[in-house]
Amino acid sequence: MIIRERTEFDYPAEMEFIQGEREQGHTTFHETEHDVNLEEKNTEEETLHQSCKHKYTSIFTHAYTHTYTYTDTHTAICYIETCTMGIALFFGSTTGNTEDIADQIRNILGSDRVDIFNVADDSVSLMLEYSTVICGIPTWDYGELQADWEDIWEEIDALDLTGIQMAFFGCGDQIGYPEWYQDAMGLLHDKCIGLGATAIGYWPTSGYQYEESKAQTHDGSQFIGLAVDEDGQHELTEQRVSTWCQQLLAEINEV
Repeated sequence: MIIRERTEFDYPAEMEFIQGEREQGHTTFHETEHDVNLEEKNTEEETLHQSCKHKYTSIFTHAYTHTYTYTDTHTAICYIETCTMGIALFFGSTTGNTEDIADQIRNILGSDRVDIFNVADDSVSLMLEYSTVICGIPTWDYGELQADWEDIWEEIDALDLTGIQMAFFGCGDQIGYPEWYQDAMGLLHDKCIGLGATAIGYWPTSGYQYEESKAQTHDGSQFIGLAVDEDGQHELTEQRVSTWCQQLLAEINEV
């Protein structure tokens, strides 16, 4: 959701507030200053409106695009576009394992910062309202999609994911199904990247024992997302999830 407002305020005080938010890591800002008349703002404002949704959304509470027209040295007219909540987490789960991992990720990133959706109940079109989307999908049997993701698989094709950062995590059994480990995560990744999304959150393949996977990079050094094995390596899950979440925060902040 984008909230647009026009306000007049004390410019130095606003800049002090923005700097404080930056230092505390509460939000990221992109500031542009223009020496133009207010009558010329409409066109520029529309341009900012188009770019703000994906480009300037913070992973935290809010992001702002500020466009200032100065009335004097201490006052400015400010057009603000606010993009709410930058992270959405979509998951499908049959046994509950993937849902448990989704909850862990949300708790680490912050329950007030992440909106969570079960694809069995919520439309994947909601992805378009966010700048960063995390998707969780388990692999079933011989490289098959989880049932809820399979039900909405074709709906994803209608989405334009251009400009959206996407990260993926998956649950799989590398011992029981070593030739198809995390295949569903790989299929979902490839579909979303093909629709314009930018992938983040790749994860090293070292420490796993499997034979083949559609979720690994061409050189085999990384998975295209976090690989979780609650059957064979449950004791490693907590640390893996925690480390991956910190990696995500760093990658998102780089944009």
